[in-house]
Amino acid sequence: MGGDIFDAFRVDHGLLNDYFEQYVCYIADVSGHGLDSAMLAIFVKDTINSFFRLKHIPGQMLSPQEIVDFFVEHYLKEGYPEEYLVCLFMVVFDLKTKELTYCNAGFHICPLLIKDEEHIIELNNGGLPVSTGIHPDLLKYGDSCHHLSPNMTLFIMSDGLPEQQSENGLYQERLKKLITEIYCLKPTQIVEEIHKDFTSFLSYEKIRDDITLVAVKLS
Repeated sequence: MGGDIFDAFRVDHGLLNDYFEQYVCYIADVSGHGLDSAMLAIFVKDTINSFFRLKHIPGQMLSPQEIVDFFVEHYLKEGYPEEYLVCLFMVVFDLKTKELTYCNAGFHICPLLIKDEEHIIELNNGGLPVSTGIHPDLLKYGDSCHHLSPNMTLFIMSDGLPEQQSENGLYQERLKKLITEIYCLKPTQIVEEIHKDFTSFLSYEKIRDDITLVAVKLS
């Protein structure tokens, strides 16, 4: 059990579905390990699902920031202990407007958006992680946008993957190099190649953190 969670789904606009084609993808990394972290990760997913049941109106423009703000509001109401932290990266793909909009709450390992080998963009603009130990005025986040282009590939990962250590150091630099070589593959193939390379990198080292990797590709 651990504190990493991710999800991806198409946004339901009801009778207006013909006019919208939006997809939400997010990854959350909860501090700690074990049952407590797993239960908090479930709360993250349930709260995000609640946004679409209770607040989102079909046909309404969708903002990742609004989803994150909704989560922060409910997280603070629950009054979780101050030692818990939640990092949340939320992205909306709008295939009608051809825009990628994202909001980063606390992820210091920046997701990578790759157009080609010469255009690798780090999606930073990350604020503080969500925590009851941080003043609510500091838990303010914003949206950032990028134009979508054919065959663009997005990598979102928790810090357990790039910060894993072995006798060869951290996996981060090796991973970045590998990504530039395999980004043109299909997502399932990308994940397989990274898994294979990571296993080779580990050798006999023990995995020290939860690991989550999401690869999204526009065909």
